[in-house]
Amino acid sequence: MLAGLALFATGTAASGDYDRAAACDLSIALILETESSPSEQAIALEQLVYECAGTGLYEARLGVAYILIGRLEEAERLLQKSLETTTGFERELKWVLADVFYLQSRGDEAETVARELIAKHPDWPGGYTALAKALLVTDDLEGVVSAAEMSNLLYEDAGNYLLLTMAHFNLGNYPESAQAMQTSLRMDMSGLTVTDAVASGALSLLVLGDYEAGWEMLQKHVELVPEAIDSPNYQHALQHFERAAQE
Repeated sequence: MLAGLALFATGTAASGDYDRAAACDLSIALILETESSPSEQAIALEQLVYECAGTGLYEARLGVAYILIGRLEEAERLLQKSLETTTGFERELKWVLADVFYLQSRGDEAETVARELIAKHPDWPGGYTALAKALLVTDDLEGVVSAAEMSNLLYEDAGNYLLLTMAHFNLGNYPESAQAMQTSLRMDMSGLTVTDAVASGALSLLVLGDYEAGWEMLQKHVELVPEAIDSPNYQHALQHFERAAQE
């Protein structure tokens, strides 16, 4: 996910439901601290079903866990069912659902959910981040920039800068793309695991004449994500750097 879990907030459920959700969230936080891999986290979260099911926040957290291990269809079913049957944490459930649609390249559906979030919670950054991601899918690059910048005004997040990196690169705004990538990495080095953002940032640096910084970024990325070597966008960037090295 390109935006951090800090966007999960409290106080969106009735008081009794919130007390139960808060207690469950302590159990969830312990799992996230003690279980190292996303698959182990998902398994451990599933064990809380009798304790936490129906709170809304639990389903949103479990939905994130499913996203991280690629179980997108299960995440969608879980989130949709929770939205139909629970009254708490609708905002968080829709935010995660929008991410499922984004990852499935269902841009129109992601945009619909994002705009619902913005209409109901205009001062919450999550809706604008969700909109930026949806518009990236539909190739509305100016819209991506506008939405990501609005989200950053409300809550500055490294994931928004990754979105700006990709949008600015595709718009040909190479200085802005490189700057956004570098800002993201100063905030959170996990941006080096996002292939499309790394490729965009590295190529922007190459265009700007900073071969070494761009090449280092590509090398660090493939060390962290070895399977990225087969990504079309990574290969595209790699070919440009190889040609530059021969010139």
